[in-house]
Amino acid sequence: MSSLTATSACAVACLFEEQGVFHWAARARRCGASTPTRQVWTLGAFLAACTASPALALSVEARHDDAIDASLRDLVQAASGRPILSLDAHVGVNLPTGAGVPAGNVPSGHMPAGPTPACTPPAPAWRPREALAELMLVDSGTALLAHVRARLATSGLRLDTLELHDLLAMFASRELHLAIGSFDPALGDGKEAAWLTTTFHRFALRHALTRRRVERSFDAAFEGPGDRSSEPPVILDERLHEQMLRVLPAVLDRLRPEHQRALRLYFGMEGPEQSLGEVAEALSTNVYFARLTLLQALAALAARMDEPGLLDADERQVADLLFAQGFDVATAAQRLQQAPSRVQHVAARIGQKFRGALRARTRTAPGHRR
Repeated sequence: MSSLTATSACAVACLFEEQGVFHWAARARRCGASTPTRQVWTLGAFLAACTASPALALSVEARHDDAIDASLRDLVQAASGRPILSLDAHVGVNLPTGAGVPAGNVPSGHMPAGPTPACTPPAPAWRPREALAELMLVDSGTALLAHVRARLATSGLRLDTLELHDLLAMFASRELHLAIGSFDPALGDGKEAAWLTTTFHRFALRHALTRRRVERSFDAAFEGPGDRSSEPPVILDERLHEQMLRVLPAVLDRLRPEHQRALRLYFGMEGPEQSLGEVAEALSTNVYFARLTLLQALAALAARMDEPGLLDADERQVADLLFAQGFDVATAAQRLQQAPSRVQHVAARIGQKFRGALRARTRTAPGHRR
């Protein structure tokens, strides 16, 4: 490759990076690439053509719109009627090396200002699957959330709009760029929305099932309904009460900041007790993640309450299964080979101990300074 070609190809890659995939995908769509798959393939082939042709690269660098659109239309036509076997499948297709303005004859009015950037560091890499993932998300719009929410509802799983939006953000940042590797362009061309809906639904379903387990684990200790009048009440004797009050400040200080804040808000350690909804708002999240944060905080709290007499062996086991591992009461009971009612009572006992001690932190206990 000549130095002119290499330098111009670098400038084209930098221009792609500067203007963004959405700008170039919209341009490819106007030139006939009707689906996200074909838009990404066309843009990859176009970059390859710029690398092969100094004339085309210079016309792009000069932002010569007629030459750019002519080249994109040629590529769309070259792939018309053919399956897209690979997003890099410009191999085997005649690239438009003659399109654009001949090298050395670029109109001066279209020349970019300043020197052409050299490829040091190397030009931004073209990542077709990442580009396809971004285009799929944008093309799907709000329909993706509506479809997934409806499919979850048919399984008896309901997520509010804020939670589903949070899930989509997690999916886009953590899951989609891995899942897109399994997308087959030959089969998925024109069916991108259906593929994305199915993939996001699987992710949201896993989350919704985890959410249900988290709710049950949390409710078992702190918010659970039902009549427990047949169970003996948990009363902290003065010695244990004082022991927990003495240990708690140091334990709380060793927790992660978000865990400390969730506990202080929920148990009213710095003001009135907050509901889960209020904790979620204070943490800039939704109720599910607020509840999950509290569970993680309680698991960390239980793990650090290692002074003898604070939590007995049963309570430690149940706290680990419910708070740290996220099992519901029924699954924890199976693991422990105990009756669910027994595990439920131990969970309630843990909750009463924590609630009594943490809430007592808002008051001055006898012989204890806040």
